[in-house]
Amino acid sequence: MEIPFTTGHDQGEVNTGSPIPVTLEQVNSHFNRLWRHVAETAQERGGSAQSVTIAQVLNLVVNGGTSTEANAYTVDIEQITGRHPSRIINIVRDPKEGEQVVQAYVSIHCKVSPEGGRQVCSELVTVMAVTEDARQIPAAVIPLLMSDLPTFVWWPHGSPFDDDLFRSLADSMDRLIVDTATFENPEGTLSKMAHRLKTNWPKIACTDMNWGRLTHWREMVAQFFDGPALRPYLDSISNVTIDFALSERLGVNRAQALLLAGWLASRLGWQPANNVYELLRVDSGVPTARLSLRAGQRPVTITLHGEQRATDVRGDIHSVRLEVIAEGAEKAAASFTVALPDKADEHAWTCIEIEGIEATTRPMLMGPLTKSELLDIELEVFSHDKMYEEALEMVGAFIQSSVKKGDPAGPRKLVSGEPMSAGAQAVTRARPSEGSGGGAPQQ
Repeated sequence: MEIPFTTGHDQGEVNTGSPIPVTLEQVNSHFNRLWRHVAETAQERGGSAQSVTIAQVLNLVVNGGTSTEANAYTVDIEQITGRHPSRIINIVRDPKEGEQVVQAYVSIHCKVSPEGGRQVCSELVTVMAVTEDARQIPAAVIPLLMSDLPTFVWWPHGSPFDDDLFRSLADSMDRLIVDTATFENPEGTLSKMAHRLKTNWPKIACTDMNWGRLTHWREMVAQFFDGPALRPYLDSISNVTIDFALSERLGVNRAQALLLAGWLASRLGWQPANNVYELLRVDSGVPTARLSLRAGQRPVTITLHGEQRATDVRGDIHSVRLEVIAEGAEKAAASFTVALPDKADEHAWTCIEIEGIEATTRPMLMGPLTKSELLDIELEVFSHDKMYEEALEMVGAFIQSSVKKGDPAGPRKLVSGEPMSAGAQAVTRARPSEGSGGGAPQQ
């Protein structure tokens, strides 16, 4: 059986076509033959053997899922081959296909580097496991890793932490890339994620594609307070509203909004108050959560508000509004807003409103990042992302504080998909990118 594999020949790029089925023991010897083929092909096209660069910088293991899913991830990976030459091991777990328990398929794909000139190539090994028993896969994958290179594991869908495959590979990996937008029970997993990583897998540097999606949001929020004229307002913020997208098809996922709230709290020194995390029952039925925090003695409220919007990513943020409201006042003395457009042909915008001064609104470009762009960003980082880890730890504190004392179960997944909240009450909601509390929030 051959897995479909399509590559282009733009700018004279070289590839070895459809993957070749081999036994696991033959993978390295077949790669040697394929490299010779790549060099010869490049030479025939008018270059020299030196026009193809053979230099892997990392191992990338992908939990590819089914054959269809694995092929989609391969297309994403092909887009960044020129920047990250790698040995890629794409794991397919599809009990319906093939006869052998584990089979390998090998190919080489080359892209012209972003700087131009030489073609940079990656080796692709597809490990097809025709078994539901994941324990047999690590024995096939681990010997294929290039031992002198760091190992990244990309887990594109779902939470990996209770999967036998992840646990078996954990000792061999240096960096884990997840996507909390795809977690089945995001808040239940996020509540314990920082603690589990620190306790069980401290060596692994974990990051999240949802964190990458927040890069522009963190940059724009931080830029509000870069100048000395607006910097004092940062120490007086009392209300934050984060609107995120939900749809009937994709449901509720607050992971992205929670991570942004965790970033703000961890950068500005805000601490959880009593009943920090409350689910608000509103007449409109729109799922809304409220975080109650304190900045010293000053109360700070963060509202996470879901709105029905078309989205390809569960929980994508649509707008962020930070307000300075004096105690007892009905109107904000100052507000700072970043928002995406409601229509596809419009620009995102920022707005600064300060009492007594004409509001300032500016358009800006802030398009969504593709999966390949997010992966490209993550493969640039070889160490722990301390800022992400601190934001994740703060999110865990938010959710854990919503559980009654003495409850060993932690946040529970309810039938509705909502997490348990000890402080939920009926409230009607009216709608109206680094450092500490001593400076603008770090991005």
